[in-house]
Amino acid sequence: MNIGKWKNEVDVEFHKDLPDYSIGVSSALDIPFELPDQLQYELKIHSRNIHIGPVIGFLAFREKQDMNIAALNQYLSYFTSYNDVKGLIFICAVDSINYSNQTIEGYYYQGECDEKEVVWKFGTFPFPDTLYLQINVNKKDYYQMVSVLGKCMVNTHLYNKWELWEWLNTDKHLLEHLPYTELLEDIQNLEEMLDRFGTAFIKPVEAGTGQNFFRVEKTGEEYRFVDNFSDEIIFDNSEEVMKFLNVLLSNEMYIVQQVVSATRFDERSVDFFVMMQKNATMHWKCSYIAARFGEKGITPSNSNKTAFILNGRDTFRKLFQMDERDVFLKEQEIIELCIIACKNMENFGGNYAELGIHIIFDEIQNVWLINISPMNNHKDFINSDKQLYLKVVTAPLDYSKSIAGFN
Repeated sequence: MNIGKWKNEVDVEFHKDLPDYSIGVSSALDIPFELPDQLQYELKIHSRNIHIGPVIGFLAFREKQDMNIAALNQYLSYFTSYNDVKGLIFICAVDSINYSNQTIEGYYYQGECDEKEVVWKFGTFPFPDTLYLQINVNKKDYYQMVSVLGKCMVNTHLYNKWELWEWLNTDKHLLEHLPYTELLEDIQNLEEMLDRFGTAFIKPVEAGTGQNFFRVEKTGEEYRFVDNFSDEIIFDNSEEVMKFLNVLLSNEMYIVQQVVSATRFDERSVDFFVMMQKNATMHWKCSYIAARFGEKGITPSNSNKTAFILNGRDTFRKLFQMDERDVFLKEQEIIELCIIACKNMENFGGNYAELGIHIIFDEIQNVWLINISPMNNHKDFINSDKQLYLKVVTAPLDYSKSIAGFN
């Protein structure tokens, strides 16, 4: 018998007094975790093994002290499909994982309750059939999880910008839609990028907060660096730039990347966010396309503030004056490109349940793939459409159930 990743040899007896479609677990069985008996479980019988589940872990916190009821309730929407998924689903933290006895402390979802009842209950659970990563974790913790949990993890490889380029540019079709990228080594390959494309982005390889992003332009001997706060630094010659880059590269690795100018509408920059997900079918599908409009009159940079968001279809009509047929064809072009990108991500990075793909259009409507993120805040894009929001946030649990073997 196995419950989550826990396995043990047991004797099976048949009892006529048990209700139909039910199983009893003897109290004499030494189980080093809790198995809430009020939940609905599914059984999978394969050969001599009985698999009780699904058991799904949802890694949403770094420290268990942060798992208070208010914080947990922010994820309630993710559990609205529980009656279809069933089983033991719990939210946990990085430091609540006990590798020595293979248990995890967390709060499990008890199902819909009356207003006075608590939806979440604390407990100690087995390593799950599936562990879904909702947050980024540091490399040490990440590799420890992989070494123990392996393929049962969802969002398995937390890649950086350089790895993303290396993974995607091997596909000839995708390469046509990727801004050309190199590792920034010195002023020489920055100069080469500026000579080739006129402008260039300098971006840190690793994702993080408070980092320096720069858009670089050169006029004569003068270099203009504009950062992600729209502050600019002017260098009069290449020697000054070289000193600046030496300091920059002494702290971390950077890429230098071709700048693609996005189509503008009413003096606003416009980019698109394509949400690709796997649900119970385990195939990639597009859940929505959203368009982000920048602040009016501001020159596009690495980090424009979003003024407002519109549905992708509506934006295609406004931006390109498309009829319904052309809108449909443009959607299909984007989705097909994104499916190819998702499959490439799987080939190199492993198991992902959802990927948010950032794209832009240039002035002649060519599609450019700018970034891919495995963890996304859907409220930023579709909070106003409650039905779509619930469909999107519940898809990862449906997928997690399928790869746990309970599809």
